[in-house]
Amino acid sequence: MALVARGDESGSDRTRDPGTTLVSVVMLDDTRLHVLNDAMAPLRPRRDQKFNWRDAPPAQRMDITRLLAHLPIAALVVVHSRPGTTERPERRRRHCLNTLLPMLDQRGCVNLIWESRGPADDRQDVKTLSYLRSCGHLSSTLRLEHRIGHRDPTLWAADALCGMVVSLRTGHQDGNDYLTELAKDIDVQIVEI
Repeated sequence: MALVARGDESGSDRTRDPGTTLVSVVMLDDTRLHVLNDAMAPLRPRRDQKFNWRDAPPAQRMDITRLLAHLPIAALVVVHSRPGTTERPERRRRHCLNTLLPMLDQRGCVNLIWESRGPADDRQDVKTLSYLRSCGHLSSTLRLEHRIGHRDPTLWAADALCGMVVSLRTGHQDGNDYLTELAKDIDVQIVEI
């Protein structure tokens, strides 16, 4: 059995939470990936589309939160927030990955599947991983792969996790309810950098 993770990133609301980028992962035993896939696949809106938290109505969001709470996962979110920053989103994202990847490695995660943003951006993620490995911040066991979002429903759990944290940070009416419900049954760690 090996610990694997599925990850996604999100920007927050530019007006209510400016200068904020989040990355999130759900972690689980690789032998349980089918459980996560089977739970998330029915959320597909249409063929060749992926589930997206921001498009889900509030009632469905709570249903999804409860669904995730009963899955064999742990959740980790890294938030980089600098209101008024002139940093580009890519730099904020890299700060998040610089924190996230060593945390996954320390937990014994061997494989991270990340939602692809296209070949050039995916190469930047790999460069970040290689840099951290060359500096001694990562072991040689953690691998990073990219997949197209609509092809892998397991990635949608990380999208929902980002959405829950954004809802909390932006004062959405149910923002705290989502994370409270989720944390009843699974380990949820939020790290602010």
